[in-house]
Amino acid sequence: MGYGAGGMLLQQYIMANPKICAGLAVFDGSGISEQYMKETGALISEDPMVPLSKVKVPVWIIAKSIDGNTQKVIDYWLNANDCLTEFHMTQYAKVYSQNLVRAGRLDNDQNVSKVLVSLRETNYYDAKFNEIVWKDFLGKTCRYGTNVYNNALRPYASFEELGIKKVEMNIDGYTRHWFEYVPSTVKTNPLKKVPLLVALHGSGQTGAIFVSYTEWYKVAEERGFIVVFPTGYPIAFPNALPRPGWNLGTDINPVDDVKFINEMVKNIGERYRIDTSRVYLTGQSFGSFMAQYMAMMSPKTFAAVGSTSGPIMSVFKDKTVGISNPAFKFPAGVNTKYEMPVWLIFGEKDLWGGGSFKGNPHVKRTIAYWTAHNKAGDIDNPATYKSGIFNHQVWTNSFGVPMVRYTITEGRQHNCTVAEMWILWDEFFCKLSRNAEGETEYMKDPNVMR
Repeated sequence: MGYGAGGMLLQQYIMANPKICAGLAVFDGSGISEQYMKETGALISEDPMVPLSKVKVPVWIIAKSIDGNTQKVIDYWLNANDCLTEFHMTQYAKVYSQNLVRAGRLDNDQNVSKVLVSLRETNYYDAKFNEIVWKDFLGKTCRYGTNVYNNALRPYASFEELGIKKVEMNIDGYTRHWFEYVPSTVKTNPLKKVPLLVALHGSGQTGAIFVSYTEWYKVAEERGFIVVFPTGYPIAFPNALPRPGWNLGTDINPVDDVKFINEMVKNIGERYRIDTSRVYLTGQSFGSFMAQYMAMMSPKTFAAVGSTSGPIMSVFKDKTVGISNPAFKFPAGVNTKYEMPVWLIFGEKDLWGGGSFKGNPHVKRTIAYWTAHNKAGDIDNPATYKSGIFNHQVWTNSFGVPMVRYTITEGRQHNCTVAEMWILWDEFFCKLSRNAEGETEYMKDPNVMR
């Protein structure tokens, strides 16, 4: 929000950095030169297919009068947000809405961007109007820093509105917590057994942030499973502030995350009818490290692991050791008795060398480990297919069951997209279960295939 000269400077900054802004309101601050808008808007954004002038930002322009220059600023934002020329009037503003027929290249952004224009005197102390600007406009949208395709512009809703609850538990003297989404099908039919998905956030994130990053709760509601988002314990890395992460059986922090996650699954199973043959793991980056570590340590509990942007790693207080590093050692207690279906999704421009096996030896060694573990053939001879921006490789066992999958998302950097969550469920998790003997079963029950 900006006023006068501050509003003009703020608008210029957001035009140059639109991906950071979830909503912008400007009072009498639209004296921006046409040259600045032309030159800045022509620069390429984080998405190489999109110039800065086409990155959507919800904007409310408030001015005493609309001169020619202010109109050009309004036109800039109308174009950026793909707004129609028609508008509707409210008590406070003209409201230009997006052309909903147009769609972006990914569903990571959603059509929630509007341009509002108001003719009124600037008054810093108009509490009623300021409240309207917040409640009816700025507070309606959010932008999650996914670092993917100019971040994720979406509608905002509180956890209370979404029906997401925080649950706490004491483990070995440490208070741990997770966020829990239970679909409406469970509430209407509490006797029905349902799958459970454990979703693990990346380094520096929290369970709360991961809820919104991934929107797994939407998949859970549509497909009928419970999803939980635990928060890791703060880790004191060298020369950095402590931030939430996961203990992979090293000296990284004092907590036992394997115990925490297993106790969390047990707690949920005591309160809901969980189909214990269909408990799954997912995670992003550090959460992907942890998801695979949990799959190694407690393989009989989990039917499959499908995660994004994280190979097999060991993380110590002073260093990170990847599976392709000669110093890497599997932690004590790894259980190799059971098969473990795995799907990893990486971005084309991801960390550790990107998504290709040639550029990212940690990924190649990770896939090589899982193909060998699952007796799923030769890593150099996968089946391949393409769906949109997703490039897939698949390795099957002797029965033709796809036990290991690897996908590269074109253009993506180090994070995940909402589309990847739907793919993981619809093409992978829902097809897999683990029977009482610990054996992997594939598409056993067509009634649960969604």
